[in-house]
Amino acid sequence: MSPADVIVLAVVAALLFFGIRSLLRDNKNGCSDCGGSCSAHKNGGACSSAERMIAHANKAFEQHK
Repeated sequence: MSPADVIVLAVVAALLFFGIRSLLRDNKNGCSDCGGSCSAHKNGGACSSAERMIAHANKAFEQHK
């Protein structure tokens, strides 16, 4: 195995490790980064961040009709 092969394998392994780590950390709270400690997460209410994102997407969609 050449040094280039070792470097490529090390980079792929690091990316895999950090990708899995990110997924595990995100799924721990069950919410996005902004929602881990919000009242919607704790009480099962509406998520204001999600509502803002949907409103923004709908507005952009309507402008491009």
